[in-house]
Amino acid sequence: RAEIYCRAIAHNIICFLFGLFEQSRLPDCFPGVFSQSITMFLKSVAYTFFMKVLFVSIPESTESEKDLVLTGLGREQAQKLADALKKYEISKVFLASTAAALQAFMPYKKANPEIKYAISERLREVSPELLVKEVDDDVPSKERSDKNRAELFLKELVMQNDSSYNAVFLNPNLMKYYLAKVDKRIKRKKITPASIFEVDFASMKLTQPKV
Repeated sequence: RAEIYCRAIAHNIICFLFGLFEQSRLPDCFPGVFSQSITMFLKSVAYTFFMKVLFVSIPESTESEKDLVLTGLGREQAQKLADALKKYEISKVFLASTAAALQAFMPYKKANPEIKYAISERLREVSPELLVKEVDDDVPSKERSDKNRAELFLKELVMQNDSSYNAVFLNPNLMKYYLAKVDKRIKRKKITPASIFEVDFASMKLTQPKV
């Protein structure tokens, strides 16, 4: 437990420094590439104190009344996800703001009624273009907006400061965006509905347990 407290304190200090750097005018004092290098370094250090994350792709769904809802198969897949997640010590669950994400989470919630969870607008699906081209942070675009939103959620996740798992129910493009931080090859792979990826940011390890 002492190790957990030390990691949490160190993590908070790093995130605090990272926040100060981003909010200050210091990035403007350095050349663009150097400023980006400092930012990426601080992010990578913060990630070393990051808890393990379970990224869960939403089961098969269909659009209904301008929202996504699970199909019959999707509901069966949601139950299998709940069974697969039982073996993990999960402290909190984050959900994309769709009916399908909430429906996918319900079987696990039923088995674990005390679990903390939050629905986040920042977990809305992103454009597939975000995965295949460089985003110019100085030019307004949907991809830049998607990237900023995705990074804001990642900062929120980093601040959880927990030694156990956090689970995130989300759609495939956004899932690829996060997984690519550990393994860029994931961008070329298809994310199947109701799949789980376990990410250990400290060791930069990515595994896909069977569902």
